[in-house]
Formats: sequence, structure tokens, C-alpha cells
Amino acid sequence: MVSVSGQKTVVVLGLRSGTSLLVSMLQDIGIYAGSNLKSSTLHNKHGHFEERDIKAENDDMLVALGKTSPHSIVSPEELDELPFKYFASCKQIINKHRKDIWTIKNPMLVWTIPVWDTLLDNPHYILCTRDPESNKKSLVKMNEGKPIPEGWIETYWDTAQKHLEGKKYMEVDFDEMIDSPHKTLEGVLRFLEYEPWGKDFEKAMQRVDKAERHFEGGK
Repeated sequence: MVSVSGQKTVVVLGLRSGTSLLVSMLQDIGIYAGSNLKSSTLHNKHGHFEERDIKAENDDMLVALGKTSPHSIVSPEELDELPFKYFASCKQIINKHRKDIWTIKNPMLVWTIPVWDTLLDNPHYILCTRDPESNKKSLVKMNEGKPIPEGWIETYWDTAQKHLEGKKYMEVDFDEMIDSPHKTLEGVLRFLEYEPWGKDFEKAMQRVDKAERHFEGGK
């Protein structure tokens, strides 16, 4: 049995900063993450915990705006040009997955928050952050050693902060989540006003693998 204070959507944002780990832990204690999740890859061996149709819809929106590179940048003004049909299709997907409490997670949602935010039930945002140098090194590793376009990473995080101004959101630090996962999870549950009665945190804690950190403090 769980206790949820009102219907809400948990939107987890961030890039190479523990988003998959956090959603996997939330799923372990009873928060729905999806029914057709993106499978594991070389750079995310435990799975991405991203609903495939939400990712596909968001990707389609970016393509419609001419953003075909994984390192594209979308301005708020460009979002104003998005065809209305995407609002309708996003709503259909949301209706398909809606629960009393559930998660949406995809790094590229950062660019389209203003669209999704108008359609979601009581969105609560969690921004997973990370030491900038470690974050950059992890991204370059995922990019097979190729450099990330100058300024893209900084613009990504700046855009996230700007889109979340005035919204219900909290930040979760990657290193703190790795070092103190139980404390981190308790903080998230307080923010969500969610009580997982009868749920054991043990399975969620077993998700944490400090070897997955890759880089510490810019080393």
C-alpha cells in the first residue's frame, strides 16, 4: 500500500547525472516508470528507464523544429513554431500512461518542457545535477571520445534552470545520490509527498554501484 498526496507526474531531467538510477529506485518502491522502457546499452547497462513512446514523440518534435543533431539547441521562440498536432499526440500518450503518480524521464525533454508542462497533471520536476567537469568527461566518453560542441553542455543546464523557474522542482546531486542513496531517496519522497508503506528500500539501494561513477571531481 502506498500513500500519495494528490495526483502528480514526476519529471526527471538531467544528462549523465544519475537520472536512470533515480528512476529505477523510484520504480522499485512503487512509482510507475512505464510499460515499454528503453533497454540497456553499453553506456547504461542497467537500462535507461525511459518510456519508448514518450522518447519517440519528443524526438519527433525536435525533428519538426529542424533539430536533428543530438547536440541541437532549442530556444523558447522556436518552440512557438511547433505544429499544434504535437500537443494532441503528447496528450494521447500522457493519457495512456497516467497513474496517480508516475515518472517521465528523457534527457532531451529539457528543450521541450514548456510543451509537456501544459499537459501534465501536477508536474513535479527533479533535476539531477553533477560536477561540471565530471559531467563533461562522462558525456565525451558516451560520445566515443569525440568532443561535445563548445557551449552545448552549459546551454543544456542553463536551459533546464530557466525552464524550471517558478515550477515545483528539486535538485539531486549525483555524487550525493551515489554516496548516500537512502538519504537522497528519502528527500525525494518528502518532496513528492509519497509514502511507500510496506515497501522495502533494500532493492532500490542495491541499484547503486559506485563503480558507475566513472569520474570524480574532475579527475
